[in-house]
Amino acid sequence: MKEQAFLHSLIEQFYLFREAQPSKQEFSLAEFGDFLKNHQQPDEVAKREISGGEEKWVEEKYESVQTDITVLISLMYRYAKMYIKKALKDSPIQTADEFGFLITLLTYPSLSKTALINKNLVEKTSGADIIKRLIKLELMEELEDKEDKRSVHVKITEKGKYLLYALLPEMQKVSTIVAGDLSNEEQQRLLNILRKLDHFHNDIFVNKRNVGLDELVGRAIN
Repeated sequence: MKEQAFLHSLIEQFYLFREAQPSKQEFSLAEFGDFLKNHQQPDEVAKREISGGEEKWVEEKYESVQTDITVLISLMYRYAKMYIKKALKDSPIQTADEFGFLITLLTYPSLSKTALINKNLVEKTSGADIIKRLIKLELMEELEDKEDKRSVHVKITEKGKYLLYALLPEMQKVSTIVAGDLSNEEQQRLLNILRKLDHFHNDIFVNKRNVGLDELVGRAIN
């Protein structure tokens, strides 16, 4: 970019920075720098077309930044599942959820079945099936809760630990691939954004799971 065009772009960014906080009277270079980091990409990434072009009114009426975020997060989940499947291909465990249950238990002496299921954001029925399968594979075992006879705890077995230790290098490869060609700075920025989203959605999952969409939309836009 030539000098004149660069300066023109910089001025445009400053006006956007100022418009984002109209009541502010004084500005700092540090704040402007942070704004540029969060709002200006070095190269604009073209949108990959998925739509076939029919019923254009659907795109015109409902396409938005929020829609693109939702679609792209869903696609990233599918990409990650594909890589995890490769990492687990020679393993007795078959899914990312099974790996997640075991890696969670590795960090606790034991957990109740309900707590383990909730920490992994899985529906109760599906979570119970995962626990049954991992117990059958002798990768986790049940423990009685001496304080609450109605609660059954589970813990990872030595066999489960050995399996995880063998899988961790492969799962690290998955993490590297999922992060793609993002720079270290981009990875940190994305991590911070995803953590913010996780706090927002985890509160809904834990405390407001039965709340309707209309009320949840209100929480999102306020």
